[in-house]
Amino acid sequence: MLNLSPGSARVNLISMALSGKSVDFTKVISMIDEMVSLLKQEQTDDENKKTYCLDSIDRAEDEGKSLAIDIKSHKSGIADFTEQLDATGERLDAVSKSIAELDASVAKATKIRQDEHSEFVTVTANNAATSKLLGIAINRLNKFYAPALHKAAPKV
Repeated sequence: MLNLSPGSARVNLISMALSGKSVDFTKVISMIDEMVSLLKQEQTDDENKKTYCLDSIDRAEDEGKSLAIDIKSHKSGIADFTEQLDATGERLDAVSKSIAELDASVAKATKIRQDEHSEFVTVTANNAATSKLLGIAINRLNKFYAPALHKAAPKV
């Protein structure tokens, strides 16, 4: 960029060139042409930079919108998964309750089977004792009424 502040060499040269009577303006014109070309170049650079910045802003805005859509989508996905998790928790609670009820019924059935088994063992033992006692009674009756069918008791 050109330094055009008062007291600079270029400004002094231009003012000196303008104050003289027969001055060759080719240097001044060439300096002005250089300044104009430099300003045109700076303008072109500024326009290119502006275009780049606008494109960057557009890309950033588009990316921001895309990310906002992604965030919204992910939030709805999280909400869906949270609902599924809650539903799964409720199902898990229901299954746990069902298992506890089943365990209680199994324990009750086990107790009933144990009681029935104990009663069966007692009845079976009583039946065996009764059968043995009836066998002894039949043998004794056979001794009196049918001596041929009587079996002698083993001697111990």
